[in-house]
Amino acid sequence: MGYYSLDMNNNLLFFSIARGEERDRDVFGFFLYDKDFNLISQGKYTDPAKIAPLLLENTPITYDVSYQSEALSEVLGEGVDLTVIDLFLAYRLMRHLHFYVDIIDCLSHLGRFDDAHTINFDVEDSDPKDIARLTRIAFEEIGREYNGSTSGILACPYGRISLSQSLRINHVLDLYRDYQYSAFTRTLRGNFKKFLVLDLECSNTDYEEGKICEFSYSLFDPEWKLLQKEEILINPGEGDEFDFKLLGRPGSRDLHLKYEANDYEAYRKAKTFPEVADKITALLDDPTTLVFGYEVSSDLRFLTYTYKRYGLDYPDINAIDVKRVYEGLLGYQMHGLGDLVSRYVPEEEAKNLQFHSSIDDAYATGLVMKCFLLLKGESTKDLLNQCYEDVLCNGPYSYMEIPEIADPEIFAKLDQDGLLLK
Repeated sequence: MGYYSLDMNNNLLFFSIARGEERDRDVFGFFLYDKDFNLISQGKYTDPAKIAPLLLENTPITYDVSYQSEALSEVLGEGVDLTVIDLFLAYRLMRHLHFYVDIIDCLSHLGRFDDAHTINFDVEDSDPKDIARLTRIAFEEIGREYNGSTSGILACPYGRISLSQSLRINHVLDLYRDYQYSAFTRTLRGNFKKFLVLDLECSNTDYEEGKICEFSYSLFDPEWKLLQKEEILINPGEGDEFDFKLLGRPGSRDLHLKYEANDYEAYRKAKTFPEVADKITALLDDPTTLVFGYEVSSDLRFLTYTYKRYGLDYPDINAIDVKRVYEGLLGYQMHGLGDLVSRYVPEEEAKNLQFHSSIDDAYATGLVMKCFLLLKGESTKDLLNQCYEDVLCNGPYSYMEIPEIADPEIFAKLDQDGLLLK
């Protein structure tokens, strides 16, 4: 396969491609700038012989390449791969988004558009050249947010993805959307007797493979009365790959665990995952229990990795992401667990919670659900009936949702470890 990587000395090609109605031809809109951001040319093409050289000889930049990857592959022809800077991927990484934000919403969030400018702009039916123009603006704004520089996005390692990766991810996510809909529908019909809220902590998450050192859960009855809560400490393993790498992280704040004293001695003396796996599996695989978590796709992802790491059968569980429930019902506002606790949980109940203690985070997640339901005067099932199916997460599929998968090194490692679905 011919592979074209990025050369940052090339001219910058801001583009969008869409299916044209006339003879089903692809319409390619673009603005071409030199590396000093002087406009060289602009236009629209439908002829692949004109489009392909533009893509291959310049640094291609777009918004949401996944939406365009099939058309781009057809234009380039069989056996040709290409790396693209995807501004949506970069924006997802910076804002920690799981849900879709189109380019208009992105620019609105960044303060470049107000409702008066965007109310009649339909992204799907718009001229590709108009989207290419907006892509240039998004490049400036996301770059400034990323590191204060107009061109800062060029340095973002996770804003790049190859068409072959994008096509593979799209295929799996198409399957997942069908799966989510049917699984969520079954969940709404379920008659659950218990709600289990889980939370994990890891010694590190290199390559998005979490080395679990705490597994905690809070078990509630259908009225969200606490039945039981438990903290299970786990030895993450020996060697640098499994070591604690939470302090002094480049570009990130330190992450403090509950038992970090004495070089994490409490974890190092704990049982390994295979010694507690049967108990965890029984909790997760109980058909009478509905599982919840906060940003639970990460927890399911790390559990999937850990079961695979030890050669154990993984229970194919689904879980409701409480963060996604709130995002959907509150209009996709970004909220941390601490924000929701301070907003919905009475101070007397919240004051003793210690965040980044998995047992407290699991309990706090249950409390925000309980208090929100009480505030709205609704049952859990009634509340979930107002949500979309994307509140439901599944472990094996969750690897395909993270922006970091665009990093070729991470993609290759996850693929090597059998974590990326074919």
